[in-house]
Amino acid sequence: MSWIDIFLDYVCPSVGGLMSGLMFAAPVFDLRMALQKGSLGCLDPLPWVFMTGNCLGWNAYAYYTSDPFILSANLPGLLLSIWLNSGAAKLQYLARWEEAKEREAEQREGDESVHSDATSQMERNELLVAVPQERYLLRMLIGWSIVLVYVGWLGRQAASPGNIVGFIVNINLIFFYGAPLNTIKQVIRDGKSDAIHRPTMFMNWINTSFWVLYGLARRDPVIYVPNATGLALGITQGVLCLYYPSRSNSLANMSHDENDLFLSPDDDGTNSYGSDEAPASHSSNLVL
Repeated sequence: MSWIDIFLDYVCPSVGGLMSGLMFAAPVFDLRMALQKGSLGCLDPLPWVFMTGNCLGWNAYAYYTSDPFILSANLPGLLLSIWLNSGAAKLQYLARWEEAKEREAEQREGDESVHSDATSQMERNELLVAVPQERYLLRMLIGWSIVLVYVGWLGRQAASPGNIVGFIVNINLIFFYGAPLNTIKQVIRDGKSDAIHRPTMFMNWINTSFWVLYGLARRDPVIYVPNATGLALGITQGVLCLYYPSRSNSLANMSHDENDLFLSPDDDGTNSYGSDEAPASHSSNLVL
């Protein structure tokens, strides 16, 4: 085995797996800040639902193709996505509960009757039955459960289960690419690149480059096609960063001041959550 084979077959997927783990962990800081603040703010948690479907699909593909590198790259992401979705659901429940309490207080000011209190309680209970994050995640899990049961037990297809799972996981990626595409649209519309998280963008370049090389070495289009697409989107974001300079400081430089805002006491002795905005979400291309 030549050094080129070692590089393509072992080094590339190993580095790609490490970069995937770092990219999957990129939203952790922002969600922790949002949980401390008590509000999602401008964080968009919908990509985390597709992150769960993405990692679940790649883990299944790794099983059917016996690829330990793909498994090791996506299993941590699957576990982390569960925490991300859980945190987003908590904040959505909190927002709905606060909204229901405000509505109930307004109704009490206008009508002090028992019937009004009972109606408010029923409306609040209905609002807290399920939040959007839970509904989207449940639909994603149901969809993948049907796919995996079909290809594993019920399928009598001509194609191999790995090819079917690989095809469907790439369909999932079409929706997952909505995050960076939406970010690109926002940058062009606003004329500034603040929405692009540069460390994540750099990790995306490294991550997708190594997975493209690994996919080409294996002659597996299921691997190299989506990663090449993710690399192209990442390069596009880099060009936009050069053309539209950022007008704000990075989250790392703001974290100390934001923590002071979140925990600063008000005049009445209560804690203030500060601004209503949370850090911008990461627009990463989490392909593998």
